[in-house]
Amino acid sequence: MSTAPQRPAIVVNPTKVDDGNVEAVEKAFAEHGLPAPRWYETTEDDPGQGQAQQALADGADLVLAQGGDGTVRVVAAVLAGG
Repeated sequence: MSTAPQRPAIVVNPTKVDDGNVEAVEKAFAEHGLPAPRWYETTEDDPGQGQAQQALADGADLVLAQGGDGTVRVVAAVLAGG
């Protein structure tokens, strides 16, 4: 039985990453035999709570946060049940 994620998701703050980010991350996932992640972009009004909740509702079995401290804290709180 494989423990590798089958439905990875990334909650990303688009103002904190450069233009090549998506391509580089998807290439790294592919190189390690992982499926391409589904992307959820934060907004000025929602720094990640709604996006993390949506990722879970969509069946994500791995959720990563990419951005600044605020994005990471908000996503971590959702994943911790807060």
